[in-house]
Amino acid sequence: MIRAVCIHHTDRPTEADWVARGGWAYWGPALARYYRSLGWTAMPHVFAAPDGWHVLWPLDQDGRGVGGGYLEPGLRHIEICGNYNERLPSGETLRHALDATVTIQRLGGLGPGAVTHHTAVVGPGVTECPGAMLMANWDWFTGLVAAEWWRRKVAETITAARWNTEQGIRELEAAIARQEAAVAAAQAQLDALRATRARLVEQVVPRLYAAEDVAQ
Repeated sequence: MIRAVCIHHTDRPTEADWVARGGWAYWGPALARYYRSLGWTAMPHVFAAPDGWHVLWPLDQDGRGVGGGYLEPGLRHIEICGNYNERLPSGETLRHALDATVTIQRLGGLGPGAVTHHTAVVGPGVTECPGAMLMANWDWFTGLVAAEWWRRKVAETITAARWNTEQGIRELEAAIARQEAAVAAAQAQLDALRATRARLVEQVVPRLYAAEDVAQ
């Protein structure tokens, strides 16, 4: 069960390193090899970078990002490409980090507040992750997460309402078509009855009158 998204910075590779090496095609295998070389049996889940956000470790499994011990269960780790001790994430890297954060939150049925960071989980003095500048502006980041979370919620609500409206119109049109078909069938039966009456009037009644005249 997912309980929160935990934010990190890679420190290295930087965004320039990431792009120079060709993006995820290079860094995905390289990072996997690096973590395995440490003897880790799990890894951070997602890397948010200039070329998108990429899954390194399955999101349906606990990974490793805060020591690999009792703090790990339920956390889903996102490594934001770059060092954020002296600057904040920006551009495509920031956009992909926000997209990954909200996607994971919604995957886990979580609200926009279910996001934390490395130092908040392990306590101060253990690590500088996710960067001094990002930690100092954490409310800024969580505000962006909340804005994206609610943007998606509203968009989904509008889409659902539109679908319900369109579905309602389709069902009404189908009901009208059924009623029109029933009316047409009833009209056909009425026309048949009228035709039968006309034939009776035209053919049988004169014969009755003729028979009456003969009898007289």
